[in-house]
Amino acid sequence: MWSDRTGWPSSLLEVTSWNFPFISVRVKSSIRGGKGGFGTLLKGQSRQAGAKLTTDFGACRDLQGRRLRHVNDEIKLRQWREMKRKEEAGEHVPDDVLWKTPSGIYNWHLMTPAWADISKKATHRIKRQFQQMDRQAQKEALKKQEREQVNQNSMAHYLEKATEATETIQLSIGDAIQQGLAAGKKRKLPVEPAIKDSTEPNALVTLSGDLVVEENSGEEGLQFQSKSDFGTAILFLDRAAEQAAVIYYEVTLVTGGMAQIGWASMLGDEPFAPNNDLGDGVGDDTASYAIDGTRRLKFHAGIEEQYGIEWKRGDRLGCWVNTIDGSIGFSINGIDCGVAFILVDKDMMLVPAFSCNQGEILQLHTTQKDCKHVPKGSIVVGDLVVAEPSSDKEDSKKPPVPSSPKRLPETVPLSPATEDPPSRKEMKPELLDLSSYNSSNELEKLGPERLKSALLAIQVKCGGTLTERAVRLFSLKGLERKEYPKKVRAAGFVE
Repeated sequence: MWSDRTGWPSSLLEVTSWNFPFISVRVKSSIRGGKGGFGTLLKGQSRQAGAKLTTDFGACRDLQGRRLRHVNDEIKLRQWREMKRKEEAGEHVPDDVLWKTPSGIYNWHLMTPAWADISKKATHRIKRQFQQMDRQAQKEALKKQEREQVNQNSMAHYLEKATEATETIQLSIGDAIQQGLAAGKKRKLPVEPAIKDSTEPNALVTLSGDLVVEENSGEEGLQFQSKSDFGTAILFLDRAAEQAAVIYYEVTLVTGGMAQIGWASMLGDEPFAPNNDLGDGVGDDTASYAIDGTRRLKFHAGIEEQYGIEWKRGDRLGCWVNTIDGSIGFSINGIDCGVAFILVDKDMMLVPAFSCNQGEILQLHTTQKDCKHVPKGSIVVGDLVVAEPSSDKEDSKKPPVPSSPKRLPETVPLSPATEDPPSRKEMKPELLDLSSYNSSNELEKLGPERLKSALLAIQVKCGGTLTERAVRLFSLKGLERKEYPKKVRAAGFVE
């Protein structure tokens, strides 16, 4: 009867007691399933020879179902707040406070699972590894700080020289006017320039990124190439022009690609400060002015406007600034393109400044001999750079200057060639159809080279990490090309 009602086979049922009208029936069959023992299995695996020691238990859960990493993060936050409170109160905080945990593992404030079986010997080994990593990180930070200090000292030297020269000129203006009136004629510029035409500038300084320079390549001028996404350099001037109305220099666009060329100020409360990681170069802050003939734009204070100048490979760009009326203009192959900017502060001391994309090559001309289209009555910037003394005696008196720039690799052409340089051959601008991508993560799978070629095709700077480039491209999805600059800036990037 019970078998018919429950469906259990009668062979698995057993009557254990009979006390009419009560009957006790026991089921002899067992329930399907095992005892378990997964933790024991993991513990046995950890003890085998060559087994990797596990110290990350964040994915495990506690009895309430919470991930252990979330519980540990709450404890870490409380510990951090307590450390900050003690530091603000002036109390001593031990260096090894993050090691003093119940588990003995760095910054893990929970106990370890039983199957982990981490011995004291293993804990000491882990601690030594972390301490070694900390010491290595401290050494690298110290080396970086020393390099930055050397760079700051070099810049301070040039700034000090420029300030001294400006003060000297200001003090001598009254005497010069009196001498001119007494002589009944204007003062003349010295016949011999401060720098011989054969002397190369010694004040070319890299401010952001990595630039390599070829000093004596057998060609006129000084040639350099950017090895970073958007490297920036300036030419420090040791003294200001005394009576010249126009200061001038020229740049040959060896590769003719994307670059921002112009002037920058290294003095004042907010000096020029480029950043190749963000793609900030000349013209992207309030202390610099630049143009880009590839995109036919001019830049100042991060604002871009149309400017009717377009260059190609091998063109020669002329850059001038009028120190009297504060105007800045440019020319291409000797043809004046007009005034691009008017300085608000006409007394601002500007120096030549250059930013260019990775692989782009520029050739700088700073002397009367090298420049081909010098405006009448102007002075080239090379006459405002003090040449290095030649004698040992003079060398001992001269303040230290930055070390000589690195040379270009032999594979880089030293003059405008008929074929594209290697960097341009490998990276050709190629448009990318964004309609088939649903997120920036999908774009990242294309790799940095493909993303860079897509950015070049729409004339957007290529600075930043792989993720930043993908986000920058994905932010333009569904837009017309004329809307690109506004959308890029809204996404937090600089075009």
